[in-house]
Amino acid sequence: AAAAAAAGGSGFRHGSFTASEVEEQMIDAVLEVVADPEEVALSKLREEVAAFRKELEAQSRGLGAAAAAGSFGEGRVAQLLDFPLGLVRFELSSGARPAADDQAVLEILPPFKFAAVAAGQRFELVNADSDADFRAVNARSDEAIRAPKNRFKQEYLETSGTPGDLRIGRIVEGDTAIVGSIYVYARI
Repeated sequence: AAAAAAAGGSGFRHGSFTASEVEEQMIDAVLEVVADPEEVALSKLREEVAAFRKELEAQSRGLGAAAAAGSFGEGRVAQLLDFPLGLVRFELSSGARPAADDQAVLEILPPFKFAAVAAGQRFELVNADSDADFRAVNARSDEAIRAPKNRFKQEYLETSGTPGDLRIGRIVEGDTAIVGSIYVYARI
């Protein structure tokens, strides 16, 4: 599931489209924008992202959102999924830091935390201290459990620090089930 990848506000909400329909549209739009970033002029890229954001807002009020800096702890990011009427929110958070060998790549780090928020209460469902532990909780294969940590290459990044900033990238290494997946995150 696309989430691309997790800052203050109510986040995105599902509208009349299914998650898979919205995900499909997001991936199509992102592929057009980031298919070959070296050849796309920055102004054209910004236009495409603005159009994508407007379409996404109009259709679904979203899929994934990036969490506020510091709201899940220093050096952590989160993916948030709000359900209609705000009755339930799922939060998946992890550590993240720029890779030593490439500052455009984020290494996704433990601890991995998965929680549900309902009726004003937060319920921690998973707190895993390694990629392998988190993948095992998800009933993954032995191969997936042994895969290296995930690395997320940032293809596009808005840095105003305000709600709506986008981070678009793809998983370039790690869990084979998601390598190559494109994630779109919007700051909330």
